[in-house]
Amino acid sequence: MLDFRLLAIRPRKNCNPDFLKNLDNDRIYQFYNDYSFLDNDGIKVNRETEVSFVDFHSRIPSGFYDVKTRDGQPLSVNISAVVGKNGSGKSTLIDLLLVGIYIFSNEAKVLYDRPNLIKAEYERMKNLAVPYLKPSDEEIISQIRKQVSEDISSTGQLDIDGIVRLAWKMKTDAENSEETYRSDLKSLLAMGEKNLEVNELYRSIKLDIYYQLSGNIYVLRIGTVHKTQCKIELVKSNLPGEGRGVNYDEVGSTDFKVLLSEYFFYTIGINYSQFGLNANITGQWINSLFHKNDGYKTPVVINPMRTEGNFDVNNEMSLAKYRLLSNVLIDAGFAEGEEKSVPVTEKQSASRVIFSLNMEKVKRNQINREGRSISGSNGMPSLLIDLYSVFFSGVKIVPIMEGTSPYQQILENYIIQKIDSISSRYDGFRGGYKLNRESGNEENLRFLKRLFEEGSHVTFKLKQALNFLQRTQDLDAAKPFFPATDLDGDEAVTFDMPIKKLLDFIGENRSFDLITFLPPSIFSIDIVLIDENRNPSLFESLSSGEQQLIHAVQSVLYHIRNLQSVHYSAVERIRYRAINIIYDEIELYFHPDFQRKFTNGLLKALEGMRFGERAGIGAINILFLTHSPFILSDIPENNILKLGEAPEQSSQIESRTFAANIHDLLGNKFFLSDSLMGEFADKKISELIERISSGNKREDDDKLIAIVGDSFLRAGLERFNAENL
Repeated sequence: MLDFRLLAIRPRKNCNPDFLKNLDNDRIYQFYNDYSFLDNDGIKVNRETEVSFVDFHSRIPSGFYDVKTRDGQPLSVNISAVVGKNGSGKSTLIDLLLVGIYIFSNEAKVLYDRPNLIKAEYERMKNLAVPYLKPSDEEIISQIRKQVSEDISSTGQLDIDGIVRLAWKMKTDAENSEETYRSDLKSLLAMGEKNLEVNELYRSIKLDIYYQLSGNIYVLRIGTVHKTQCKIELVKSNLPGEGRGVNYDEVGSTDFKVLLSEYFFYTIGINYSQFGLNANITGQWINSLFHKNDGYKTPVVINPMRTEGNFDVNNEMSLAKYRLLSNVLIDAGFAEGEEKSVPVTEKQSASRVIFSLNMEKVKRNQINREGRSISGSNGMPSLLIDLYSVFFSGVKIVPIMEGTSPYQQILENYIIQKIDSISSRYDGFRGGYKLNRESGNEENLRFLKRLFEEGSHVTFKLKQALNFLQRTQDLDAAKPFFPATDLDGDEAVTFDMPIKKLLDFIGENRSFDLITFLPPSIFSIDIVLIDENRNPSLFESLSSGEQQLIHAVQSVLYHIRNLQSVHYSAVERIRYRAINIIYDEIELYFHPDFQRKFTNGLLKALEGMRFGERAGIGAINILFLTHSPFILSDIPENNILKLGEAPEQSSQIESRTFAANIHDLLGNKFFLSDSLMGEFADKKISELIERISSGNKREDDDKLIAIVGDSFLRAGLERFNAENL
């Protein structure tokens, strides 16, 4: 069984101080303390020595957090945490991990921010722009010249294609105004700034990332290896089965597709802090890690998506509802009883779904439908006919060609839009459908067949639209579900469907690919909840804490499902088997009872997933960055890193945390170093004691004593007061 742990992060000598803050160079920050990092002499590594061996002695029961998915797939789960006061370096550690993965992704050529701009190309670009500048633009010229420095050669960092396009535009578009040229130049300047930023990362990030995959321990070295920017190495250890399943030639190679699939892991970062991960502060490089339109090649994604540091709460709400709906339907398919309601919160269950047609989902109409007649330019009708011949065999294609679905035209334009999107974004589908058939139609049919056979998330939305199109052709059969409404009318198209009826519409598809039978995203949805008294309310009416709980769990399940779907892909692609989940300040918005239940709820959510018959994802590591003693009470102290206010104060927690009393945890100095009461209350009690001691007791001090909540403290104050009368 696959096992995975993110073991430690070690910033190395001369690492960029902006990424260290309160952390120390060459100190090993361990997330699991059952591992001892030893040097050549078998002595615990210090800041001056190198790791040669890792000694493992487990003090935690085997398979402590392991689960099985709903369809019986085993999942190895490990959980660790980092605690510390604000400013101790918790988020800084994760920033280091993220920037390390960012650089590794560029070296692996799954991100395209590689330093590959030739100095001469940049100079040529600058020279093309200069004639169009006013004398007042001397400052901009000066900045550009400064950026075109000797180190921007083979280690430069820009999108060459973008630069060439911009250069050509500035050279040939003579009718453009001077204002346009100046705008183009500012765009060039922005690219140059990013160029310098990424060059600086390549020069200054020096980092080791230690992790365990099954019986082997690896280190990803960044910026510390001669002649290469990144390298994965095996570390000797006493783990059972060390060396098993390892191809040493692969580990030492630069075959990054193999390295990523077999010897690395995928990271899902969750951070809903309003002040976290701001590209204007962290750096523009972080923006590349929010997008996930690459087929899950780049081994990291961060939720929620941010622009200039801000995330769109309304967009997050919409995403959460769709993600929740698929999980609700999976659970409902296995629920007992006729109603098929599924718990969403502790007091409310999902009862119905309201669908509203969203015409804005179709950017433009490329075809028109009038019954059997399909018209459109650039061979679009032929594309649809070929598509239907591949996806729908025999008698199924006849009603679709008749075009009787009330949603026919909007769906067909949406389908074309999805095909365009897939062919422009994803490896294995680039080039897409050739609208001119000079070379015959065989290539087009092969492309469409690849779409049909593709089992990953890449085609989920396309297949939703096609399945929905087929199921709404029979008007009598479809009417109870999706009424035939005049889409040309002014009235909004909205309909309400109980969960039970939606399951009936989907049919007997309860397997991993259930998501492809959901109504397509041309519909916006609202989920109607009912409480124990059957009082209805909308998802949006949930408290901020309840909504945050759903966001925090559903976004992770969504990415895990998509990562698992890649193992069903018909196209050769990177397939990750191990997932690293990072929750930064998970307690945000949560009542203490939500904090107390979160870990168990997350494990239950993992148990509720369906992975299908294919082995794929086999191991998950969860790392909490937290201030919450309620989170820590579910984690053994061996799995907790305590960060102090000074680097030398960072260590393992000494007191036992698992199943510990919350009051005892709060009393530990890593949470509260001075007092368990509020600072204001502490001040008031100290002043009271001083007044009683000096004989200056006030008339209403007895009232102050009477409202003290701690019975032992109150009794002590009463005795002290009586003794000093």
